Amino acid sequence: MEVIAADDEGKSIYYVPVAFLSHAGTLYAYISTMTGHDLMVDCRVFVLDEATDQWEPRGVIADMFLPNCTPVLMEDGNYMMAGRVADKPKTRPEWPAVAISDGDNITAPWTVIRLMDDRLKHFPETTVWVDGKNITAISRCHHNQLPQPSDLVGRVFTSSDYGRTWRGPMLHNLPELTNSKLYAGSLSTGQRYLVWSTPTEITTTGDRRGREGLVIAVSRPGEEQLAAVWQLQHGRSEELGVGPEWSYPYAVEHDGKLYVIYTSQKNHSVMTIIPVKSLKLTPTGDRRP
Repeated sequence: MEVIAADDEGKSIYYVPVAFLSHAGTLYAYISTMTGHDLMVDCRVFVLDEATDQWEPRGVIADMFLPNCTPVLMEDGNYMMAGRVADKPKTRPEWPAVAISDGDNITAPWTVIRLMDDRLKHFPETTVWVDGKNITAISRCHHNQLPQPSDLVGRVFTSSDYGRTWRGPMLHNLPELTNSKLYAGSLSTGQRYLVWSTPTEITTTGDRRGREGLVIAVSRPGEEQLAAVWQLQHGRSEELGVGPEWSYPYAVEHDGKLYVIYTSQKNHSVMTIIPVKSLKLTPTGDRRP
């Protein structure tokens, strides 16, 4: 375990979970600071100095921005990092947003763009798929939130100019999606994937409670629509000795495997390793052996 940043001066600054980026042989960590639970100050970047094995601060890249996903390189040469943003310091980040870098100058200030004018309360954690200039974003939100009340949680946004302008919000039809963080990405096979938590129960008012399951869905190669879904966790795992809550997923593909990292009970870190070839779909929608 390594310490990246700490409140050594006793200023009551909280450093929250990290979005890592490996770029040009250097490891970067994007960390948001808060004055209390979900009370945003800024997003800062730290760089690992491999000679000293120490993390060095490189300054603020965005005010009041909380990243939810690893930065993704776009075809225009800029990186996009999905998350949420506040409108004033030391307040909750209730607007789904993306931050866009100035090319590969990733320690310089990033441009933060809101996906919508209205706020989405209840932690609008955001994730994106990048397909050339076309971007699709999904944001977490409560099922009864404006502007379109629905029994479905989450909202979808689209952009056709590398995230500079956005359309939405729109509804989705993802099954069993609970009020929790999602994580999207693209595999080397050309497939989209999405990881999300499933609810323990759905009340008569449409409220989705609990995070008893964790699933992954994928598309067919080159397609946008998700076509198959698999369960990664459900209920308590006697083998691991943790559960029944599973949430806050991240994922990264490496050497033919998709590593999905998530929490249980907000106290434990768990990883599931999935061979990418096991997620491949044929044109008929069947898995390849």
